[in-house]
Amino acid sequence: MLVDVLQKLMWSRKKKIDNLIDDIEGKMLVMPKGRIRIDKHKGTKCFYHIENSDNNNGTRLGAKDTELIQQLVQKNYLQKVLTTARKEKTAIDSFIAKYPENTVEEIYGLFSEDRRAMIKPVFPDVEEYVKDWQNEPFEGKKIEEGVYTFTTVKGERVRSKSEKIIADALALNGIPYKYECPLKTGMTVIHPDFTILRKSDLKVFYWEHCGKTDDPDYYSKHIVRRTSLYAEAGIVVGKGLYMTFESSKIPLDTVIVDQIINELK
Repeated sequence: MLVDVLQKLMWSRKKKIDNLIDDIEGKMLVMPKGRIRIDKHKGTKCFYHIENSDNNNGTRLGAKDTELIQQLVQKNYLQKVLTTARKEKTAIDSFIAKYPENTVEEIYGLFSEDRRAMIKPVFPDVEEYVKDWQNEPFEGKKIEEGVYTFTTVKGERVRSKSEKIIADALALNGIPYKYECPLKTGMTVIHPDFTILRKSDLKVFYWEHCGKTDDPDYYSKHIVRRTSLYAEAGIVVGKGLYMTFESSKIPLDTVIVDQIINELK
C-alpha cells in the first residue's frame, strides 16, 4: 500500500537523522569551549575566541591558532546542523504518529465488491490498476526457432541469463513488468527489454540490458541508436530509463540490479 511506502521512507529518514544527532552530539563533547567571532578590519579577517557570554570581545587569535579557529568554525556548523536535525526529527515523529492508516487512494479498496461496482472512484484502485496493466494484451518480439532461451520464475522465455536475473528480481520483489512489450518512438516501434510499472506512484519505467558492449558494431548500431530512439519519446537515462551493461569479461553487476530494484519498489 502507498501508506506503507510513505511510512517506510519516513522510518528510513528517521533512522538517518537519529544517527546523525547521536554522532554530532558525541563530537560536540570534545569541541573547544566557547565560540568564534569573525570581523573584518581594513580587508583583513580577524578571529576572536569568545569563551563566555560576559566577554563578547574575546581573545584575538593568530596564525598559531589555525587549528583552534577551524575547530570553532566547525563547531558552529555542527551546532546549526544539530538544531535543524532535531527540528526534522520532531517533524518526522509527528508525521509517523499522525499519518492515517490509509491514503485517499486506498479508500475505494476498503468497500465491498458490491459497493465498488456502484462507485466511480476518484482515484484508481492500485491493485486493480496493476492487474489491468499487467493483463493488457500485447505482441512481444518474436523469438526465432533454435535460439537458446532462459526461463524465468514466471515461466517466460528470455534471451539471456542476465535478463533472467533481472526478470526474477522484479518478480520476486512484486514489481509488475512486461518483457519486450512494443513501444512507439516517433515512427519506429522498439521492444524494450522490460517495461515496468512502479506501484508506489503508477509511473512507467523502461529497463534495457546491454550485453556484448565490447563489440564495437553492437555498441554503435544497437546501444547508440536505441538510446536515440528512447530520447525521441522523451525517455532518457535518469528520467524513465534504466540501463545495465556487461561484456564478455565483465558480467552483469547484481549490486546495481538491487539498487535499481529498490528505486522501482
